[in-house]
Amino acid sequence: MDDSQLDSLLRDGAPAIAARSARLHDALGAVGAEARRTRARRRSWALTAGLTGALMVAGTGAAVASPEVRQWLGWEPDRTIEYLSTTGDACTAAFRLGYQQKHNGLLHTEAEVYAVAMAAADRLDLTPGSIARLVAAERAELETADPESPWLALDPEQFEDWTVAEALRAALDRGFADAGIVRVDFDLSVVCDRSGR
Repeated sequence: MDDSQLDSLLRDGAPAIAARSARLHDALGAVGAEARRTRARRRSWALTAGLTGALMVAGTGAAVASPEVRQWLGWEPDRTIEYLSTTGDACTAAFRLGYQQKHNGLLHTEAEVYAVAMAAADRLDLTPGSIARLVAAERAELETADPESPWLALDPEQFEDWTVAEALRAALDRGFADAGIVRVDFDLSVVCDRSGR
């Protein structure tokens, strides 16, 4: 089949063009309006997702920082841990537990999950010396394993906050794993008051 035959077949197979009646005009208008609503919903979703992402990054990548904003978003912590940063700033680490699910026929009560989480948090050493060691170890590990890691681009204070958040996350994960508790969601936040400097 040559190009002229193909062109001829395509021309012959084309649907008839409908006259621009009022009914067609209304239908095209409805399609356009729906497309505009869809685009508006997508823009709204993208704005919401972008704002949520920005809020998460602004905190420590895990949760929104200030207690007022957390409360406004319905983020009430189950536990707060007060500590001093390596530079002597007053800091608060906080976490909130989610509901755990059934696994292999075993179901742990919320009280059991809560008790394990509290014990794991109690064992976490957040003295300035311990934090300095955690930060140094985390930085060395990242520099070796992933020199391009975006976490390495954080300023020292942000990197310290992120390291404390990761240490708390690891402590909770370890505690749950040791107790045979699976699928516990939790949100956490680390906030330091550096306004005095």
